[in-house]
Amino acid sequence: MWNKVYSYHMTIFSSLLGYLIFLKKIKSIKNKKVIFFSESKNYRNYFINLINTLSKNDQITVIYLTSDYNDMELIEQNIKPIFIGSGFFRLLLFTFLKCDMLIMTLTDLGNHEIKKSKNCKNYLYIFHSLVSIHKTYAHGAFDNFDTILTNGEYQKTELEYCENLYNLPKKKIINTGYIYLEKLKSEKKNNKDSKKILFAPSWNKLHKNLFNDYSEEIINELISKNYSVTLRTHPE
Repeated sequence: MWNKVYSYHMTIFSSLLGYLIFLKKIKSIKNKKVIFFSESKNYRNYFINLINTLSKNDQITVIYLTSDYNDMELIEQNIKPIFIGSGFFRLLLFTFLKCDMLIMTLTDLGNHEIKKSKNCKNYLYIFHSLVSIHKTYAHGAFDNFDTILTNGEYQKTELEYCENLYNLPKKKIINTGYIYLEKLKSEKKNNKDSKKILFAPSWNKLHKNLFNDYSEEIINELISKNYSVTLRTHPE
């Protein structure tokens, strides 16, 4: 019990410290401020190529905020993540945030505790998933973003359809392709072993799903046919 109490208070203290570090840093910046926000270390990979590109621009200062204390590893040599937690100080920071652009892969902006600040000029969303927006996300999940980078024409078409159907303000929708795929391609190793299989079932909040019901059977069947199987579960 005492370990939990200690951990709770340390998280609050770390969040406060991160908040103060952010305020000090933001005041010293004279050029354009681009802020990335990550809910957890799992999402860093979706940002990293874009962060590296923007950080090379002398007119832009990149700040990386994270709610995950395990996500504090340096990005490049000049970008040190700032831990802001997921409680009061994160809420305070986002409410009064001043920046030129905030980039995130968290949906439902303005529909939950993270609200839009009048002093942030552009809220930009990056998809971390290739799925249809109609099939997976909640109604209104993207309504409050100013700019959205889509993975393919299908997402762009779906977003524009929603804007017309619900008479929403027009967003700037840019079809960039899947940025994370570019990272994977850069790390690709030439492997011609056709007997290796990656089994990576997606996340599903329902108890009945592919992982719970069929993964063991599928893997055993593949192994029986002399395949080497790697199981990669979803981070969540």
